[in-house]
Amino acid sequence: MIKNIIFDVDNTIFDSSESNAIYYREAFQKINCDDNRYIDLYHSLESYEDNFNENNNKYVKEDLINVINKVMKEHYPTKLIDEMNDVVGKYWIKKILDEDILKYLSNKYKIYVFSNWFYEGQYNRLKNAGFIKYITKVFTADIYGSKPYKSAYQRILKEIGSLPSECVMIGDNLQTDIIGANNVGMHTILFDNNKKYSCEDLKGIECKKINSFKEIKTIL
Repeated sequence: MIKNIIFDVDNTIFDSSESNAIYYREAFQKINCDDNRYIDLYHSLESYEDNFNENNNKYVKEDLINVINKVMKEHYPTKLIDEMNDVVGKYWIKKILDEDILKYLSNKYKIYVFSNWFYEGQYNRLKNAGFIKYITKVFTADIYGSKPYKSAYQRILKEIGSLPSECVMIGDNLQTDIIGANNVGMHTILFDNNKKYSCEDLKGIECKKINSFKEIKTIL
């Protein structure tokens, strides 16, 4: 019996595409640095998780700024991460998930989110979008570790207090959201609004696939 729905955040609940990067200009301005490198900053994050493993997968601000500085060949202070969190919380709130769908689900299940980012940024993002009232708890990589690692999923399952078979993970990333959750025994729904994944990509993977959240009521 399904009791809990766990949502990914980026590109599932909210749009997190490159078009949002322009808001990083404010983060640069707060630390008195050149604000024209916002696109470079956005893409510098892509390599942060490359050295993660089952035993080391938590987001740490000092580690992240070291990666950013290495990729961008800069010497930004750790405060830049705080300013990025502030920007994400305030401006990265273009909704993909409609509130009426979230309300519908919250009337039937407990709703959680699990994000590979920092708590401050994602909590404020959900709060400013008016979604936090539907959410039981926000799980983030700085506290619980990151997807797709079993250790991270197991931490949130322990916190929720449910069996994997009682949970459904919904996300847009096949590796982190779907395969990661499947590996601990959760049910999964792949949100593929950009039709990124083919039938061949999903061969042998147990999940349901939707292209729009309007389809969710036929599943849950």
